[in-house]
Amino acid sequence: MKISNLVFKFDSLVETLKKYDKIAIFGHVHPDGDCYGAAIGLREILKTRFPKKEVKTISSGHPLFFDILNESFEEVSDDFFKKSFAIFVDVNNFKRVEDNRYSLCDDYFIIDHHMVDEPVDENKSIIDTSFIATCELIAYLAYKHNYSLNSLASHALYLGLVTDSNRFLFSPLNERTFLVASYLLSFGVDTERMYKLLYLKEEKDLVLTGYILSHYKKSSNGVLYFIMKEEELKKLNVKQEEVATRVNLLSNVKGADVFCFIVDGNPVRCEIRSSKRNVRDVARVFGGGGHLHASGCRLANIEEAGRLIEALDELMKEDE
Repeated sequence: MKISNLVFKFDSLVETLKKYDKIAIFGHVHPDGDCYGAAIGLREILKTRFPKKEVKTISSGHPLFFDILNESFEEVSDDFFKKSFAIFVDVNNFKRVEDNRYSLCDDYFIIDHHMVDEPVDENKSIIDTSFIATCELIAYLAYKHNYSLNSLASHALYLGLVTDSNRFLFSPLNERTFLVASYLLSFGVDTERMYKLLYLKEEKDLVLTGYILSHYKKSSNGVLYFIMKEEELKKLNVKQEEVATRVNLLSNVKGADVFCFIVDGNPVRCEIRSSKRNVRDVARVFGGGGHLHASGCRLANIEEAGRLIEALDELMKEDE
């Protein structure tokens, strides 16, 4: 999307928000650093611009990041949503919005960087896949408007930028990404403290990492995959999200191109990654989606894991 269109759409959103006293910001299920940072960052931007409005983040957040921002999400009653405006960040599929009370709001708008799986109203959305993170997109819009950010907004947006890019490792990275990073750093982001907390591990984390590296498997065509069943989760005293988010542990295995984590639960969570192949189409077959090289899906039960591995195995043969 052209920059002029991004700015125009954001300006239109701001004009629309002037009509509402209450704004609700929603994220996706299993919120990650980008979803968490985008929700808080946008909230702080809007609260600064509209100090008399009620602006709330509607999400469970992610405990890993609570200490980094000293921020957790509050409980919000149903009454708040009446005559309010909903903004979805880091999600463009209504089925993946964490809290379905968005249906109580008068209207909505989407800000996201994922590929679109279903038709989206272009007049109610800013979606641009050229951004590595939704936080980068929001921060860039703030930069183009010369907004002065408070400490919480700058830290939240920087958190999403570094986590979704895996510390500026993943694509797409370009000059704009580092321009945005520089802009956020100008407001005093404490990167040293942030990185220390991001890399801080409990002893059980080391045990889990060792377990994953000693139990992953390889399909006939070279797909690396790790399946963790419910009894293993209980044995290691870890939660589904703690395991699934470690999918990139297999990314540095020489010769590996497609790798997948499948973690038991209700539903079963699957994270799929690739350095060059389009895994999004496979994820969509199983009701999921995401980026071309980083996608996810849900399975009804762990017994379906074999079908997913077979589909990824076929993908390896097709792209040879």
